[in-house]
Amino acid sequence: MKDYKCIFLTTYLPAEEYLALLKGSDIFVNMRKSDQLVASMIEALYTGRIVITGKWLPYSSFIAKKLKIEEINDVSELSYELQEIFNNFEKNKICFKQNPNKIINIFNNKNLINQYCEIFQQ
Repeated sequence: MKDYKCIFLTTYLPAEEYLALLKGSDIFVNMRKSDQLVASMIEALYTGRIVITGKWLPYSSFIAKKLKIEEINDVSELSYELQEIFNNFEKNKICFKQNPNKIINIFNNKNLINQYCEIFQQ
């Protein structure tokens, strides 16, 4: 297996540093204990990064909208999931390159307004 460089962030970065890091990354791992749709997740999907997140986090609606996201049940599965991604790295990168257009569609102002209307009509 090829050598890969990993950086683990446990604190917040200034926006410019974060965006530079995201731009130079291939994989985004979101393993928080909890969150409520963090912007960094949307940004990673928008930039076509390979995204791995915990099944306990609230991203099932993204998967339902056909966004490509890898989910794991527990942090202990991360090593195995990364190995699987690296085994078919180029193919995985291609699959995740479909996410930017889907994110644009989901967060398009017209679509958001329609989604809000549907919620309030229920």
